[in-house]
Amino acid sequence: MQHCMDFMPSDVWFLLPNNQFTHRKINIGFCPVCGKPVAELKQTNKNNEISIITRTGLDADELCLILSGQIDYKKSKIISHNPRRKLRGWIYGINKQNSNGTTKQYASDFYGNKELIKEIKE
Repeated sequence: MQHCMDFMPSDVWFLLPNNQFTHRKINIGFCPVCGKPVAELKQTNKNNEISIITRTGLDADELCLILSGQIDYKKSKIISHNPRRKLRGWIYGINKQNSNGTTKQYASDFYGNKELIKEIKE
């Protein structure tokens, strides 16, 4: 992948073929120089021509969101040896409250990793 410099993707999604394209995959990563998210979609059409679409920033996020329903498998699921990986990329908070009044605060990332941050008992 390339943005400010060449770098390796942090994850690769292999996508299902559709009516127009086969051999579809999207490389997802973060530029080590500027820190922006980068998504690079590679796919082959019926004439065996390869098309490459690169998006950065919020456009990369939108592209990943659109293609997330077409995932066949992910490289991160195949090579994940440690189930408690570090959170990386975009991290957001999730608050869950139980019926007994206990609130649990989690940090979660774009790749589905979740970590308990705080538990509040009322």
